[in-house]
Amino acid sequence: MKTICTSITPSEFHYDFPQKKEELLFFDIETTGLSPKTSSIYLIGVLFYDPEEGCFKELQWFAERNKDEKEVLVSFLEFLEHYAYLYHFNGRTFDIPYVLEKCSRHAISLSRHVKEILLDDTGMLSIDILLHVKKLKRFLSLGKCSQKALEQFLGIFRKDTFSGGDLIPVYAEYTRMRLLEPENAGALEQTLLLHNFEDVEMMLSVCSLLQYETLFCENAPFFEEASLQNMKITLSQEAFFPDGTTEEKNQQEDTKKEENTEWLLLSVPSSVTFPKEIKKTCSYPQNKKKPDAAKEVSSQTGQLPDAILSIKEGKLCFSFPVFKGTLKYFLEDYKNYYYLPAEDLAVHKSIASFADSTHRKKATRATCYTKKSGSFLPSLMPMKQKTAKNATLFLKEYGDKTAYYELPKNYETDTAFWKKFLTEQISCFR
Repeated sequence: MKTICTSITPSEFHYDFPQKKEELLFFDIETTGLSPKTSSIYLIGVLFYDPEEGCFKELQWFAERNKDEKEVLVSFLEFLEHYAYLYHFNGRTFDIPYVLEKCSRHAISLSRHVKEILLDDTGMLSIDILLHVKKLKRFLSLGKCSQKALEQFLGIFRKDTFSGGDLIPVYAEYTRMRLLEPENAGALEQTLLLHNFEDVEMMLSVCSLLQYETLFCENAPFFEEASLQNMKITLSQEAFFPDGTTEEKNQQEDTKKEENTEWLLLSVPSSVTFPKEIKKTCSYPQNKKKPDAAKEVSSQTGQLPDAILSIKEGKLCFSFPVFKGTLKYFLEDYKNYYYLPAEDLAVHKSIASFADSTHRKKATRATCYTKKSGSFLPSLMPMKQKTAKNATLFLKEYGDKTAYYELPKNYETDTAFWKKFLTEQISCFR
């Protein structure tokens, strides 16, 4: 067995690990096939942080002969004893089950600590980067989620041009040449080592994509009091992206967009460094057309333009359309209300009893409402997903999926409102 240790160049992509760097170990294995019953491990690479030198290093255990497999495994397991968290890419599906099967075949006993990590199915000790990235696939508009595809998404290109499968015959040729032509085996060894080295090294960069998870966590740092106090709020006739360009209405080809839309633009400072600029749009829930709806869709009932989220230069920028007019607030306990057609509103039965019985009707779910005029922000979350505990929500008509928040009069300083509103809206971009 050969052991190789190398210091790596710091990644240009940053990730704020929730654990201490000194407690992290990244790993990847190279095998001669997919089944541990008919193939073997010939290389294990790990990446760790050296606090004394203040840098990440990579360690590789290379089986120069097929019979070195057990020594490679034992070396890795002994090294893992010193770490609390194990990062990997698709390791939960392939690498870890493969290692466990090989340990069983070699009668290698695992310590309690190593067992806790390798058998962890909670994702707390054994962290599969692929599983986290898959949750962001739609948000990042990713095609494939292979490690190389993610590297290319970040603009990273390797020296290594092989896949793990491509290298199976290369290792077979290496073991042959090592015995028959040792002077020519070195180039093949470097090819094998390079692939594994870059697999492990690139995990650090790919981890930077997990920064986007902070957008959707329960206590997102962007929507805390300090960030919201420094938020910039603007009312505009144009939707905009933070790079300074605008979305001109005469360039919009989507006929669903309303004309003369007013926009609320929010710019929230971010303490999180994201690896790549993101521009996303999100459509509002589409209301069902009423059977008696007019052929000409008025601005009062037309489809809303999409909300916009842009992430750039340490800022989260939102663009939300503003509705100005009159909306309805529907009361749940409609059986205790009467509807007054002349006034077009519902009143409690204790008050309606004073009205002429010919001027009142028992309220239904569709007529039990009060009305309010002002400025409102539509919610991206469909009304059916909400509960009465969430907020006071307004609708245009009963049964609509698009609900509206009333824009507070002190909206420029109402951080409590924005924390609630933005936390809900950003979840819909995911």
